[in-house]
Amino acid sequence: MYHVFLMDWIAKLNFLPVNQYFGALGLHIFGAVINLFSNINVILIGKYFLFYTYFVSALIFYNLLMRIFKNRNIAIFGVFLLESSSLGFSVMMYEFWPTSLATILSLEIFFLLYVRLQSLIKEKPPNKDSLFSNLPFTYVLIVFLGISAIFTHSLIAMIFIVSFSFIYLLYFVKNYRRGIDFSVLAVLLILFLVFYDMTDISRHWRLFDFLSLPWYVLVLGVSAGVFLVLYLRRGIDFSEGRFKLIITGKKYKYYKSFEDKYIFPILYSFIVILVGVFWYLNVFFLDMYFSKIFILIETLIFAIFCYWGLVLFQKKPRGKPLYLWLLGLSIIYLGAFSLDVLVLNEFWSGRILLLFSPILIIGFMAYLYKILKLKSIHLFKMKFFVLFVVSFSFFAQYSDLLIDVDGIEYSLYDREVTAVYWYSTFTDDKNFIICEFGWPYVLYYFDFPYEQNNKSLLTSDLYDFNQNPLGYFKPEDHFYENGTNKLQLLKSELETDIYLILDDNYLVFGTWEVFERLTAEEMASYYYMDYLNRIASCKSENGIDIPYYWVI
Repeated sequence: MYHVFLMDWIAKLNFLPVNQYFGALGLHIFGAVINLFSNINVILIGKYFLFYTYFVSALIFYNLLMRIFKNRNIAIFGVFLLESSSLGFSVMMYEFWPTSLATILSLEIFFLLYVRLQSLIKEKPPNKDSLFSNLPFTYVLIVFLGISAIFTHSLIAMIFIVSFSFIYLLYFVKNYRRGIDFSVLAVLLILFLVFYDMTDISRHWRLFDFLSLPWYVLVLGVSAGVFLVLYLRRGIDFSEGRFKLIITGKKYKYYKSFEDKYIFPILYSFIVILVGVFWYLNVFFLDMYFSKIFILIETLIFAIFCYWGLVLFQKKPRGKPLYLWLLGLSIIYLGAFSLDVLVLNEFWSGRILLLFSPILIIGFMAYLYKILKLKSIHLFKMKFFVLFVVSFSFFAQYSDLLIDVDGIEYSLYDREVTAVYWYSTFTDDKNFIICEFGWPYVLYYFDFPYEQNNKSLLTSDLYDFNQNPLGYFKPEDHFYENGTNKLQLLKSELETDIYLILDDNYLVFGTWEVFERLTAEEMASYYYMDYLNRIASCKSENGIDIPYYWVI
């Protein structure tokens, strides 16, 4: 609802609230333009935006797979897996988030770069015609797409752009003529630094301030980076024909021998270990639905065969940049994870894993491409393998949807709108509301005084919110050790009414646990709290209740 609200704000008041969402208003401007020319309600734009993101992302990914594998069946199958699996890509596409648009723009940048690279990595060094063929148009388009992505979601855009830069830096170091496209990525990196210094997008990076790491970690990271670039440069080869010789065992036989003997036993071993670790953590720490294990197993299957597929496919000149892309994203993730462990003590780096989904599917398709090249697809075990992956992927996706019925919801329902209307009608003044992440923007959307046409009005002028319920929702957290009621004390200090919008499954910050859950007993205990008054409620068909409480 946050992004729908900002889109509505732009459309109705005809100005850009640059102080909102770190100044990255690309998605909201796009939606407001649709509203301007079609007069479609912004709620409906957000609701049906997936018909744009799904089809455009599928089109880009299909063309990318066609360039990589030159096989229509593989391209169609790859798009199908990307959009239907639970690797995270579909989540980004069907939610009305800037993440979806930034990802689409970034994939388009990679497609344009990859198309040019194919003419530069042939066995014969590129001539001037190859270097400058369609260069001005491509570079201008890439810069335009890059700026658009940065001002849509700077964090997502720069993770992708840095991973692309890693690829082209290696080619540039290997041979500056073959890696000439590193120059346009360097321009995007410089533009980002300019925008970072001049605009509000710097706040999008507050969680990833690598300068806050210990100095020896930074020195070690830079040293490792230089060594890695020099090492990987040696592995870039432009000769043809190695891929077929390797997969048939005629050259470097240890690749084929390793796959025949170990790849499937490794997969089975990892699955057993994963199930055991998940069971232990879930019993003692996580309290998650068992359907999550199916998603983890699905991800493990794609990850193993993605890696092995790209290890083999990198023996083709057009396969090497894909392997380096996977490596670049992995390095970025390890850096972010180190920051989480050493500085933040949170798990924000987990969101980066969603960005792996395109390369995971590409790698899996590379393994399938190998099977087709060997004509092993006619073997029963290979047919069974492909059918099993597709069936299990569907099972993992939809079992989670069916079983985790009270999981985190990012959709707005009519019953919730009714409660919001009721609250807006029968409350006044600037109240303090403790709620789950996302609720403020529902209230802003339905309660913002557009009729005043006050462009200087801020959302903080309407309500005060605490979107981190950690320490407030659990009944045992309502009292300090000396017996003082935390909520009533807060009410007296702020001298305003305090409300709780209670959700039994909510996002928390400042901890390694991303979500917390209230048990049925804890939810029921709220009925007996004499310092709270239940003023409204919205309950789903599944019995999920979101009550509103007023602190007496």
